[in-house]
Amino acid sequence: MRVRPIAALLVFAAIRPLSAQTADQARLILSVGTGIVAGADLWSIPGQPVFQGLSTVDTFDLGRRIRPAWGIVFSGTYFPNDHIGYTGKAFLIGLGTEDSCRLRFSSGSGENAAVCTSIQGSQKSATAVAVSTGLIYRTGSHKRVSPYFRGNVGLSISQQSTVRMIGSFFDPNVNANVDKIIFSDPKPKRVTWYTSFGAGLTFAAGHGYQVRFEARDNFVGIPVVTGATTHDGLVPTHSVRGKNLFSLLASFDVVLERRRGRRY
Repeated sequence: MRVRPIAALLVFAAIRPLSAQTADQARLILSVGTGIVAGADLWSIPGQPVFQGLSTVDTFDLGRRIRPAWGIVFSGTYFPNDHIGYTGKAFLIGLGTEDSCRLRFSSGSGENAAVCTSIQGSQKSATAVAVSTGLIYRTGSHKRVSPYFRGNVGLSISQQSTVRMIGSFFDPNVNANVDKIIFSDPKPKRVTWYTSFGAGLTFAAGHGYQVRFEARDNFVGIPVVTGATTHDGLVPTHSVRGKNLFSLLASFDVVLERRRGRRY
């Protein structure tokens, strides 16, 4: 009898399914992560008139940009099949601003010069919450490393005005700094649109856990000033413009449901 060939075939038949088995497939995932969000230019207004009294007027060149900041993301994803999933997320986006001011024409007013100096380089903190839903497409769902692409649409909610601009000067009559409103904004709270497109990789980190790295382009509707006013202290013309805020994120995933790997 040919015992050795038969034994070899039996061993090969037993080992082959084990070697063909893949990792389990994550189906329901909750994620929390953080990362850096790049800045962007918001608006610039040349030749804004600023008055002292009724007749003394200077002109300012004004600008505002969004500073790079940290963001925090919370998301949940469900995959009914191997590739396409449904996802919802809340993204806390830092929208802190930095202002600029250049005195284009000076009448010699020390008050206005001090106001422009106080605006130049001034920074303000702000955060918008973007809530969205979308689709995600992944490959290698049974692999340890799985690439994916996602697209989301939703709303952005912010309570910090990107239109209002205020400077200050020292008033000897009250022996204190006094605010001077350049642009007013009576309704700083706004709800605008939000979309994002991203690509990344997930890495299986153990039973029930994943690590995720993602590059994302966030397209956020932000109110911007579009024209100078005839006098300081007024509400300027403004509109909501889309701004690209690129982000790099790292997340930790908790896998709540898995599908067993297939055998071939």
